[in-house]
Amino acid sequence: MLDYARQRGYETVWLWSTFGGYYERFGWQYQCDALVFPDVPVKVYSQDL
Repeated sequence: MLDYARQRGYETVWLWSTFGGYYERFGWQYQCDALVFPDVPVKVYSQDL
């Protein structure tokens, strides 16, 4: 997915997850907490390409 986004000119990709501590191991930067429908807490991450 990262290569695909890179090839298409994206500079940053974003994701959200219901758990933390995993994506940081792969270069993702924690940005904030958020809620998804209906009231599920998630963590928002970004990675510069």
